[in-house]
Amino acid sequence: MKFRKISLSIIFIISLVTLALDLFIFSSFICPLNSVYAIERQQIRDRANYWVEMEVPYSQTSYYDGYRTDCAGFVSYAWEVKFNNGQPRSLLTNDFPYFADKINKDELSTGDIMLEVNTHVVIFDKWDDHSRSYYWAFEMTNPRAMYRRIPYPYWPGYGNFEPYRYKLTADDPTPTPIPEPTIIPTNWMYVPIINFN
Repeated sequence: MKFRKISLSIIFIISLVTLALDLFIFSSFICPLNSVYAIERQQIRDRANYWVEMEVPYSQTSYYDGYRTDCAGFVSYAWEVKFNNGQPRSLLTNDFPYFADKINKDELSTGDIMLEVNTHVVIFDKWDDHSRSYYWAFEMTNPRAMYRRIPYPYWPGYGNFEPYRYKLTADDPTPTPIPEPTIIPTNWMYVPIINFN
């Protein structure tokens, strides 16, 4: 009887340790987001523009800076998506709804994406004009990363593109205003008060 109680205790402890390890592995590699890796809109734009400037070629099998060089890998790089252990993570287009929230057309801002799940994704930069019928976007497509004007939501015949926002997008900080200097009239003279006591 005593041996049976000890065996059950050991099985219980092993089960707890196994559960703890499973949770650690899940949180380190499977959980989609880690707030440590939040990114500002200007950073997203700068990172996307870097691949455009470097003329990174399109490929579904090659990597650049740790990220796959297809459309989803390009967005993953721009968003700096990482596993919780800090390693680069190249998403697939059907992963984005887990990492981003669907938004309205009027909410689109730099660093958001236009997504056709399972097909293609581009990074929204800005509207072309007040009509909001065209926008400028960063796009990884054959032959290379590019910056170009695209009709909203995307070129006809390519599916139903919808706007999304990365869950870890941080709005750029508002610069702290520099206080205006105090202007002393030129006809005023500063005289220090001296205490002789």
